[in-house]
Amino acid sequence: MGKVRAVCISEKRGTQKKNIESAVFVENWGIEGDAHAGNWHRQISLLSEETIAAFKARGAEVTDGAFGENLVVSGYDFTKFPVGTRFTCKDVVLELTQIGKECHHGCEIFQKMGECIMPTNGVFAKVLHGGKISVGDEFHVQYRAAVITLSDTASKGEREDASGAAVEEIVRKEPVNRRPVSGIETQKPKPLALADIVADDEPRINMHDDELNRVLGGGLVPGSLVLIGGEPGIGKSTLVMQTVLHMPEKKILYVSGEESARQLKLRADRLSSISSDCLIVCETSLEQIYVHIKNTNPDLVIIDSIQTISTESIESSPGSIAQVRECSASILRFAKETHTPVLLIGHINKEGSIAGPKVLEHIVDTVLQFEGDQHYMYRILRSIKNRFGSTAELGIYEMRQDGLRQVSNPSELLLSQDHEGMSGVAIASAIEGIRPFLIETQALVSSAVYGNPQRSATGFDLRRMNMLLAVLEKRVGFKLAQKDVFLNIAGGLKVNDPAIDLSVISAILSSNMDAAIEPEVCMAGEIGLSGEIRPVNRIEQRIGEAEKLGFKRFLLPKYNLQGIDTQKLKIELVPVRKVEEAFRALFG
Repeated sequence: MGKVRAVCISEKRGTQKKNIESAVFVENWGIEGDAHAGNWHRQISLLSEETIAAFKARGAEVTDGAFGENLVVSGYDFTKFPVGTRFTCKDVVLELTQIGKECHHGCEIFQKMGECIMPTNGVFAKVLHGGKISVGDEFHVQYRAAVITLSDTASKGEREDASGAAVEEIVRKEPVNRRPVSGIETQKPKPLALADIVADDEPRINMHDDELNRVLGGGLVPGSLVLIGGEPGIGKSTLVMQTVLHMPEKKILYVSGEESARQLKLRADRLSSISSDCLIVCETSLEQIYVHIKNTNPDLVIIDSIQTISTESIESSPGSIAQVRECSASILRFAKETHTPVLLIGHINKEGSIAGPKVLEHIVDTVLQFEGDQHYMYRILRSIKNRFGSTAELGIYEMRQDGLRQVSNPSELLLSQDHEGMSGVAIASAIEGIRPFLIETQALVSSAVYGNPQRSATGFDLRRMNMLLAVLEKRVGFKLAQKDVFLNIAGGLKVNDPAIDLSVISAILSSNMDAAIEPEVCMAGEIGLSGEIRPVNRIEQRIGEAEKLGFKRFLLPKYNLQGIDTQKLKIELVPVRKVEEAFRALFG
């Protein structure tokens, strides 16, 4: 299936045709009001939109009708059809009568470009049935079928062969499951020996964002397909827009399927970033996106979002599993064949995972998750999958009125300036990715007002908190069964590092006893079910972060003390083996 993109006429011969959006086609005559209409075989001229786009990409500045075409149609290469092929568009029926024509060397396009596409790519037709055609109408090929009967009785005239009509109806139907293609010509791959493949490190594209570069593994790899997902309103589009506006050396095509060009302009003005060669187009058709890519030849393509894009080869609504699968697979082929990186923005479902088929996450090169609480100012960019780098990296941003600010030292922002004398507060040295930073663990323990005690955790796994409460009651003897326990990780962060277990139980016990922990104490340690404090990884980085921020004492698992040169440290290390020892060190 194709689509009509322009309907052009000229009132006088020798003048350029102009797009009038809609026209009446008269049987055995042509377009009403067109100078080339008449009782002859070239009543209508047709050109494919893909051919015109390829000609524009070579530097030609032409408008619809410049080649003398009446109809511009996307989705078909008319030169592939034989003379006699019929086309239908609503009530109108056209029959192909001629392919190409003699070139007029004096035409303006030939004089400027040295060539003209109408003689080789243009076709002509006559009108078999009249009607009205408008821009956006569907354009179909009317296939014909001949039935050869092999039945003896039918050939002798003893029985009528009624299968011909049914076979013709089947053949006339267009295939609906054909794969969408970009229409960009690339060389076909050939099998190569493994030893002949060159695997040099390619220079990465600098995104001018240290946090994003770190999560990507050092920058964006040319030809890669990156997917960014996150909650609605978390700042995905802001992050991408802010990034591309800081890349003036690159030509970027930003395809928006959700917002208007005016909305994107207002966001760009709010971000007050430096200007860049960023092109904006609001489009949801994959075929039209490829046309824009061929016309602009960008260095980077942004699609916001993949769930709004649809292809005409699939008869389902945008965002459906089939549409997301086919569109993402086609975009992947485009990225790999043309060596153009593509950044996709994706929605998430109720469970928090990327919406659409799981194959979407499988086929892309990198999956980034942008997360955080909308009521807090901090955002974390995590790498869930990365074929070109580590998934242990993360970037931290602060959401502000003028966009997202990179947070190079999150510890200073996540800690309260003064919590001296406040119970229920403990400082933990956590590691997210390979970055150490200090977080503030807050707990509140009170007597249960209702029959069932409440358990609530923000930024921490609730099931793990319940396990730690069971350890406190069983192994240490603190009775918390009839107490409400509320836990919060300050700053709206979600932390999965088990090394903050020690600070969680310390904050809970501090609130239960209403005894404050010294503000210059930091800790790290994982709690086992028997009450032991298990060793954690990268302990020297954790200690170094606490020492840099001026902490005086650091509680750590006793096993982690091995191999640490305490003479070089200005912070006192307090090794503990069980929970009871940690409590004695904190509360005496």
